[in-house]
Amino acid sequence: MDIGEVGSHDRKWTPLRVEESVGIHH
Repeated sequence: MDIGEVGSHDRKWTPLRVEESVGIHH
């Protein structure tokens, strides 16, 4: 709903998603 909130969450989720994706893939 809020672009500012979405951007903030996306930035914080970027590292978390990358680490989780790598762990699941490996």
